[in-house]
Amino acid sequence: MIKISWIAFSLSPRAIPARTLLGVNAILAQIFQFGSIRALLPRVSYIKAIDVWVLGSMTFVFASLVELAIVGYQAKLYDKKHKKRTITENDDLQGLNFRQRTDTKISLSSSEVTVCCMKSSAFLTFLKSQQIDFYAKILFPAFYSLFNIVYWFYYGLLE
Repeated sequence: MIKISWIAFSLSPRAIPARTLLGVNAILAQIFQFGSIRALLPRVSYIKAIDVWVLGSMTFVFASLVELAIVGYQAKLYDKKHKKRTITENDDLQGLNFRQRTDTKISLSSSEVTVCCMKSSAFLTFLKSQQIDFYAKILFPAFYSLFNIVYWFYYGLLE
């Protein structure tokens, strides 16, 4: 179930509904699984190894949802900045120098057109969301593997 939530890292940053569906379904499945496991075990006053395992796993799924929120916000910022770039086919910008092309408003044929020539900040915002996904694809499995090693080393040696 944890690995299912990582599939979202391979989806487009704009695929927010699909990414949310994967994360929420994974966390709901874990909650139901945790509830059924706890119902089968006797009640004790201390934390059991299975509690540590399930809560640790839920933490990773929740962290993937946090990553989704960050990437979604970055993609939304990119879209917001990118939509400001509105130039019609008939606009003639060839005669303008670079400074005039990048100004926020240029008056063309008595109507103001918002011009935002692919500013580096907007492109970097989208690039950041893709980079976050790239690093998440590497770091989440690495940290989950580390969690597994520590968990099984600690609880395996206790027995």
